[in-house]
Amino acid sequence: MYILIILDNKTKEKIEKLKSKQAVLKARLELLENRAKTKERKLETRRKILVGSYFIEKYTNKNEYDELVKLMDEYLIRESDRNVFGLDDDKKSAKKSE
Repeated sequence: MYILIILDNKTKEKIEKLKSKQAVLKARLELLENRAKTKERKLETRRKILVGSYFIEKYTNKNEYDELVKLMDEYLIRESDRNVFGLDDDKKSAKKSE
């Protein structure tokens, strides 16, 4: 058995108004979530820069920069990253063959 519900104009208007508010709130929520994600990505990037800066200074002050380059040689895979430290791309081909 089906129940037929007839809505008057006032009720229809309320429904439309609430749907409109819902859409606005959903958009605001999405905007806030995106801002939070962007802020977290920026913080993560800043952390990486600071950690990298620490290790570069540490190894440079101890005159052990070559040791840092050796560590990076083991870690880095992408050619563009390896080029930053003047490393060849032999590591890239070695990783592919493993």
